[in-house]
Amino acid sequence: MTKLITPLFLVLLSIGLFVFFTNPTYMRSKELKATSLNYNQVLDKSKELIALREDLLTTYNNFSASNIDRLKKMLPDHVDNVRLIIEIDSIASQYGMTVRDASIATRENSNSNNSKEDVNIFEAQQDDKQKMQLGFSVVAPYDSFLSFLMDLERNLRIVDVESISFTASEKDLYEYQIVITTYWLNPVI
Repeated sequence: MTKLITPLFLVLLSIGLFVFFTNPTYMRSKELKATSLNYNQVLDKSKELIALREDLLTTYNNFSASNIDRLKKMLPDHVDNVRLIIEIDSIASQYGMTVRDASIATRENSNSNNSKEDVNIFEAQQDDKQKMQLGFSVVAPYDSFLSFLMDLERNLRIVDVESISFTASEKDLYEYQIVITTYWLNPVI
């Protein structure tokens, strides 16, 4: 009987070792292997991102300082409405016009149960840019105003003309009320 008990004991011991030690250790090693594969994929992706960052940095460093200044003027990293008004006024002065009644435009708040509450037009977007509306008026003949708009279009600073309205007078001069939208980038942190 001892010859039968010893092998039976060893079989039961081996089953117990498999159930309580070997199988959990094996499963844990499979989990660790999967985690290791995920870490290796993340590491490979980070190496790709580092290489991309280095390529972009090299490209950025190859830009001349004047081109970088032009890019910053086209899409600045902060709002500078005073400088924008000065730029628009310098374009207008080429045609004998002056910018008048410049103001930051306001809009109705659509989230306040149809109330007419005004809110600041500086609105944060979901992406990395923000926008601002600027209203102003100029007095000029029609041909000069068209030339002014073409120069405003060719200006480096990105602006969208949202609306133009005018008031006629007895002379060949018209008063134009203009609302433009300009953009800037959120600073990267």
